Amino acid sequence: IAQSESLTSLDIIEAADSFGEVNGCSYAKLLQLNTCLQHLGLVGCGIEHHSAVQEFCVAFQKNTTLRSLDLSDNQLPPKDFNLLLQGLCSNSTLTTLRLGERKPSKAGHPMDESNIAALCHLLQENTSVTA
Repeated sequence: IAQSESLTSLDIIEAADSFGEVNGCSYAKLLQLNTCLQHLGLVGCGIEHHSAVQEFCVAFQKNTTLRSLDLSDNQLPPKDFNLLLQGLCSNSTLTTLRLGERKPSKAGHPMDESNIAALCHLLQENTSVTA
């Protein structure tokens, strides 16, 4: 998949039981390497491992084709949610970001004050996000 020249859209939905840390890191690496992917949907995938979040941040900085990202229905700890938002600040191709159904994790609600501030910062820094 990472080398595919025709895959432009990938949706992985409700895969929280099988996603895990290793698969999370693998999907992040896929995003770093794939030069055609324009839409990535990771809805309800249980992205909650810090190492996977770090890999996604690197991917967001390196990927120049991603236009749409859907991270709805994930239970990211507030600290990792903030890290993801910071990673998205440097991505200049993303135009659509979906964060719906922000469920609280064991570490707290993802939309605490610091994450609201990080989201505002993302929208100020990354002028390509319009939706």
